[in-house]
Amino acid sequence: MSKEVNLEGFQRDKYYARSWALLTMDKGWIKPVLILSLFQLIPIVGQLILLGYCVEWARLTAWGVNSAPKQSNISWGTCLSSGWRAFVVSLGWGAIAFLASMILAFIPLLGSLASFAIMLLIEVLVMVAVVRSAIYQEIGPGYKFKHIYEMVEHDLEGLFRIVGMRLIWNGIIGAIATAAILIPMGMALPAILELSNRISGNMDEAVALELAMQMIATILPAIIICALVAIPFVTVITMLSYTAVGLWYRQFNVPAWGRSDDPLPPFIEPTYTPVYQPNVYGNAGYDPNAQYAQNVYQPQTYDPAAYQAPAAAPVAQPAPAAAPVAQPAPTVAEPGVGGAEVVEVTPLTGAVSEVVAETAEAAAEAVSEAQTEAPAQE
Repeated sequence: MSKEVNLEGFQRDKYYARSWALLTMDKGWIKPVLILSLFQLIPIVGQLILLGYCVEWARLTAWGVNSAPKQSNISWGTCLSSGWRAFVVSLGWGAIAFLASMILAFIPLLGSLASFAIMLLIEVLVMVAVVRSAIYQEIGPGYKFKHIYEMVEHDLEGLFRIVGMRLIWNGIIGAIATAAILIPMGMALPAILELSNRISGNMDEAVALELAMQMIATILPAIIICALVAIPFVTVITMLSYTAVGLWYRQFNVPAWGRSDDPLPPFIEPTYTPVYQPNVYGNAGYDPNAQYAQNVYQPQTYDPAAYQAPAAAPVAQPAPAAAPVAQPAPTVAEPGVGGAEVVEVTPLTGAVSEVVAETAEAAAEAVSEAQTEAPAQE
């Protein structure tokens, strides 16, 4: 069950479901329940040990620790000390409730109703006060009315739900136990009537003793059996109730508390509580995947129109050949530009001697013309 209930943070609901998940978290959880039930057979001390064990577990829960009840190496002395501290705190608040009820009893008509409301309110305040005293490990913080009132006023509804469920469960257990006891009492009714008739007249003491023993022998075994059966159930209800109060305490950010006189830190908002949704297959059973709305599986339907074939894998193509790069043509002067003449470009390799000869012939002609023109000018 612990896997089906969100135990992290603070939530405003499922106090008893989460308390039960913590109780049954570890295997062998029934062991401390049976041990505490056996302690209930010891007057006063047994009840103090149970109370102390419950408030110590509630203290860890209020700190945000998700742990099951301790099964081994239990310090019963610590439980007894914590139970005594819780009893002292309860005694003080009970005295206040008694005095208030006595005063309200004088109010006509509304007196009894107001007294019942006061007792119910004190039951709520006592559970808050004893857990607060366990957190500080002192009696004094259990009487800090300002802080207790501030917490109760912030979430009175949650406390009434916890206390109300506790009263309902105890009432159911009490009704079953009473019905179980009435059966043997009905069987012993003839002996009871005969005993009452003989008491009114002159009856022999031996006969009266015999009838009394017969009546006790009929009723007492039933009472013992009912008590032995009911005590474990009452023990479980007590453990769950105080652990529920520890879960309720988480909204007040207990790890951030300072001294008992310091103001309370900012309250914590409830964490997201998932709403169960039936799984997509229509099964009404619990689906762990549907715990959170964003994790609910949504089926995908096939749409042929929207289907696209996967693209083919790319095939490597050979690299394209490099484009030819144009080479600049040799620069040639245009005719008539700057008095230059078009000169035919010929390779030097095959015509070196021809060029030299033509150059020498042109030079000789130039020299002869120059010599011819010189005498004419004289």
